[in-house]
Amino acid sequence: MLTIKLVNINNLIFILCGSILLLSCDNSIQKSTKNTESKADQNVNLVDVSKKKPAIVLENVDSKFITTHFKFKGKPIEFIKWKDAIGSHITFTTLTNIVEQNDPEGEFYGKTRYLNCYHYSENEGYYKLSWIVSDFVENCPVDLTLSFIKKSLHITDLNKDGIGEIWTMYRSACRGGVDPSEHTLIMYEGSKKHQIKGESKIEISEADTYGGEITEIKGFKDGDPFVEYAKNFWKKNSKETWE
Repeated sequence: MLTIKLVNINNLIFILCGSILLLSCDNSIQKSTKNTESKADQNVNLVDVSKKKPAIVLENVDSKFITTHFKFKGKPIEFIKWKDAIGSHITFTTLTNIVEQNDPEGEFYGKTRYLNCYHYSENEGYYKLSWIVSDFVENCPVDLTLSFIKKSLHITDLNKDGIGEIWTMYRSACRGGVDPSEHTLIMYEGSKKHQIKGESKIEISEADTYGGEITEIKGFKDGDPFVEYAKNFWKKNSKETWE
């Protein structure tokens, strides 16, 4: 009888030790699983961060910087400098004075003015011209209009690719009365040019206006992220103003 009891106690001790060992292993597996899941979550987050496109960062620039580093016609009007996913850039607009021209006998016969928009890309401290937009009104015998819309030069990233889209807008006309001028909207997406042309809107009174129609659209396509923005930008700046 004593022998039997000893055997049963030993069996009980063996069973208890086995249970403790199993519990310890289970806890170890659970901890390992949690650690694996935690690392997996961290890896997912790292992948998500790496897929994010760099934000467009505006940088300080002034007219002295423009005149020191670049050659151009006229005087600087607006300028903007920024960094995006493909590097550092600077864009600025310029406008010449109105020049009155005369024939050999000294009789006045017309006025001329030029405007430009330059875009440069920076590479290790050196700037390279990427593109230039130029326009003019020449030999105008009546009222000459050629100017950029104030504060129209700006940068967007509407398609969220980390590359800045450059926008500006200007008006031009040679007219002897209160007629609409031609408004031109320019947008560059990388090296691709987009353009809208049309008439300015003349407001005679709150209830009486004319002009303001878009006559030409190039580069913009229905369904792309730029169309609605371009039309709203046009509409916002289509009203004719005299300064």
